[in-house]
Amino acid sequence: MTHQLVDLFAFDLQGDEILGLVLGFVMFMIPIVYILTKHQQKMAELLNRNSSSQDPQVLALAAQVERLTQALHSQTLAVDELSQKLNTLPPPAPKTTEETPKTYLVNE
Repeated sequence: MTHQLVDLFAFDLQGDEILGLVLGFVMFMIPIVYILTKHQQKMAELLNRNSSSQDPQVLALAAQVERLTQALHSQTLAVDELSQKLNTLPPPAPKTTEETPKTYLVNE
């Protein structure tokens, strides 16, 4: 039984037959490779075209983000400067007894 399976898959191919199979395989692979290469070229063109000419709306948004970033940096510096000024101020004076509320005793 196993001998018959081996004989079923055993091909006795000669040089001309192998050449025919290889040429047939190559003949079917050429269009596939051509199609894949053209597809890759078209995708590369699309990506290159999109990156070279940007949409005006995208450019406007990028400029707005840059302005907001600069505003954030300037406000951060202002807050830091105020914090440093607060740290250099002398501590507040302790409360005196005059500032505390006075209580009065009422005789009934």
